[in-house]
Amino acid sequence: MKIAITSTVSWPYIRRGSRITYELAVFLAKQGHDVHYISIKPGRVTRKRLQDGVAVQYHRLIDHPLLSLCKVQKLDTFSLTCLGALLRDDYDIVQSTFPMDAFAASLYRSLKGPPFVHYMFDRFYPKYYITKYGGQVFSRCMKTASGVVAISNFIKDDLKEKFGVEGVVIPGTVDVEQFTLCDEKDYSAPYILSTSSLQEPRKRIDLLVRAFDRLLDFVPDATLKLSGHTVPDRTRALLESVSPKTRKSIEILGVGSREDLPGLYRNASVTVLPSVNEAFGLVILESLASGTPVVGTRSGGIPDILTDSKTGVLFEETGGPEELCTALLQGMELSRNPETRSHCRNHAEQYSWSNIGPLYEQLYFDILENRRQKKCGIMRKKKKENNVTAHT
Repeated sequence: MKIAITSTVSWPYIRRGSRITYELAVFLAKQGHDVHYISIKPGRVTRKRLQDGVAVQYHRLIDHPLLSLCKVQKLDTFSLTCLGALLRDDYDIVQSTFPMDAFAASLYRSLKGPPFVHYMFDRFYPKYYITKYGGQVFSRCMKTASGVVAISNFIKDDLKEKFGVEGVVIPGTVDVEQFTLCDEKDYSAPYILSTSSLQEPRKRIDLLVRAFDRLLDFVPDATLKLSGHTVPDRTRALLESVSPKTRKSIEILGVGSREDLPGLYRNASVTVLPSVNEAFGLVILESLASGTPVVGTRSGGIPDILTDSKTGVLFEETGGPEELCTALLQGMELSRNPETRSHCRNHAEQYSWSNIGPLYEQLYFDILENRRQKKCGIMRKKKKENNVTAHT
């Protein structure tokens, strides 16, 4: 198959679902498919290169003062850029990731015919709308897509409620080869890790910081490491919400680089994801692949992953700092069990590309076969009508 995978933001420049779609492109290329990854990158230069067996196209965005007057965000312009890139080639199928490139894939299907599949890795938030008509535009995309992949049952239900579309659940994945187990953790100076954005309210880092303040009464030598997007004002507000003593035990690492993540996960006592309405929780898989248990909220797609008490602890969405503190202590105790590392790793391997990748491949084959059969049916019907006309 000749496959185009489109993503309005690109890995490794932006963390989010783009990481999965890029790794999907690499997996499909390894299976012998002709894969083209169409995305953007910072800067003004468009670049094309062969990378990891994938024909990668990094495009620049259109920038003009009139955009703001028209209430068009800079990212919205990728719809035009992406459509132009698609029209320059002939693809069997297109896999889109964001509403902007889904719109381009929808137009490409109308103009040239190839089906497209959209990947819902998150709920449809207003910030992804294409101009003020984004809701209507994206609704059209969902109804013209040949298939919609939902990253979790939570997103599948959300998709059905908002757009009346039945999605296919294909869970998130992890490249387990990028993560290794720690031979022996240092429990004399344990640390709790969060790799979520400090700026998104639904990530509830405020709750985590207050819970950690209480945890220090039980584990005085513990450290909380926060590795995620932040700004100075946000960092200051978080630290000022706890006592000066607690501040000394909190490390704000910033977003860092992807090369930092395996080591952070591997050496942590426990990783925590206190989010509500989390679509899936890729950080959970990354932590488990590193042998580190996870504490997560019983909300959104998190319970889809944390199904085994040997790999993590769930706490209720309505729980406060005390409940989260208790869950963290349980997670740290779980981490001390020598068997926990192998349990976590084995659980993560269920989500490896060798297990999940073929599900995408089969979905594409099924869609193309269904399209072929429909074409054959239409041709047979026309032939039959022509024969009837000829005899009359």
